[in-house]
Amino acid sequence: EDFKKYCKADKILVVGLTHLGDMVLLSPFLYNLRRDFPKAKIDILSKEQVSEILAYCPHINNRIIYNAKWVTSKKGGEGFIKTFNIISQLKRNHYDLSFVTHPHIYSNIIPWLARIPFRVGYSDGADGFLNIRFEKESQIQHARNYPLNLLRYLDLEVESEKLEIYLGPQDIAFAEEFRKSLP
Repeated sequence: EDFKKYCKADKILVVGLTHLGDMVLLSPFLYNLRRDFPKAKIDILSKEQVSEILAYCPHINNRIIYNAKWVTSKKGGEGFIKTFNIISQLKRNHYDLSFVTHPHIYSNIIPWLARIPFRVGYSDGADGFLNIRFEKESQIQHARNYPLNLLRYLDLEVESEKLEIYLGPQDIAFAEEFRKSLP
């Protein structure tokens, strides 16, 4: 199937239920995704502990918080009702496309349950839920390449692999004050 022919991609969900370092490594993916889809609404599903790192990310529109039991260090994580509510919210958003950037069976199930028609991600060996899925490369690579390769597999352009950290005005002001205090 020709991805560009069949996928409208006006609304995109990135499932990033990972840890802090993985979210930093996701920055080149988000940059290139925005570049490939400049007018799309791009939302990211992430856990609360890492969501703040994306507060000033210019490449996404919304952060949706979900503290999944399988990825959170919080005791228990979200229960059935909150999980159902998140999936219902995602369904109401009518996403056209989703990317699961870290292979995990539960992360792959979320876009499927939300009825996102075009779902892209890596297979963790136990899922048949993705329309387009790739086996993780056997060749050892830098972790930032795994999400970027999802774009490459769809013949989308990857212009930059540069890592970014998104700073807000308070962060910049603090850094300036600190710099001024140095001898």
